[in-house]
Amino acid sequence: MAVPMQVSSPPVVRRHPAWGAVRDALFPPVCVACQCGLSPPGSDLLFCQGCTEAMPLFDAIGCPRCGGPSPAADAGGCGLCRRTPLRFDAAYTAGAYDGLLRLMVLRAKRPIGEAVASALGELIWRTRGDELLAERIDQVAFVPMHWGRRLLRGTNAPEQIAARLAERLAVPVTPVLRRVRYTPPQAGLAQTERIRSVRGATALARGYFLAPPSVAGRRVLVVDDVLTTGSTLSDAARALKRGAAARVVAVAAARTL
Repeated sequence: MAVPMQVSSPPVVRRHPAWGAVRDALFPPVCVACQCGLSPPGSDLLFCQGCTEAMPLFDAIGCPRCGGPSPAADAGGCGLCRRTPLRFDAAYTAGAYDGLLRLMVLRAKRPIGEAVASALGELIWRTRGDELLAERIDQVAFVPMHWGRRLLRGTNAPEQIAARLAERLAVPVTPVLRRVRYTPPQAGLAQTERIRSVRGATALARGYFLAPPSVAGRRVLVVDDVLTTGSTLSDAARALKRGAAARVVAVAAARTL
């Protein structure tokens, strides 16, 4: 069940405090949702307390298979995912794809939505950071965007979310995945259509001048903005495991219920 919750921060590698003070003096930070001033001013969480409390965040992950909140989940999954083939080994999400959190996910997809996407990455860290630390992640990857869609949007929200999580985990974020074909927007598609639409759409990146970083034997966190059926993240996990990744953990800002 999604409930309002207070978010706290796991131990992190902090930026130099002097730079933070100068930055905040020159550019007073504001909430990316409502534009009110942040308190305390040096907070790394770019949502104010009121907006954070208004989001349908999960107090715990009930289903480690799909990142859902169901307390009735077991090793085989929950009612949301039990009949869906998933290639990742575990999944974590911050909250339900509803209300203000849904609005922020959609806003992060827009041109110049990088600040919102980064704020979503910090929100994931505040809610799921302890679990992600326990996974002992070696590197962070993100769901890639087809070049045509990237040209239109100018940004890829999962990439920005991944960058914030990689910073918090003190591991590299690596563009090891590529979109090999265009896929239609997933909104409005039935579950079977979603799975069929993205199957085989993601592959390991190819290096033309330099070889891309290897994932062999590594524990990889793969990031998307929203998890619905899990088919997109599952296809990314398939590609990573084809590259001999030891474990693939999926994470998203929001989970469709």
